[in-house]
Amino acid sequence: AYRRALKRDPSAFGAMINLADVLSLQRQETGALHLLESAYVGLSASYDVDVRRLGPWLAPLGEEIARRRLAQGDRAGAQAWLRRVLADTGHEAALEELDTRTRGR
Repeated sequence: AYRRALKRDPSAFGAMINLADVLSLQRQETGALHLLESAYVGLSASYDVDVRRLGPWLAPLGEEIARRRLAQGDRAGAQAWLRRVLADTGHEAALEELDTRTRGR
């Protein structure tokens, strides 16, 4: 169903996120991460136009991408994603996450 939704609308970030969850359950983490990153790019492109609707999604999505990168051992990638979240949203939790997750690793 999510793949069909993405065929109809390749920018459907909700379908991307849900399909990423399915892929994660199937242990296809690389594909899941790619979908989450694509969803973030789509959301951030529309963020300024519709902050009220998209605001609650963008920072947590970016933080999840960073968590997954860190779980894969990609500390630099995790830091880059959290810095991007800060740049895109000013979301203070991203900086706290960066400090907590990457300190001493």
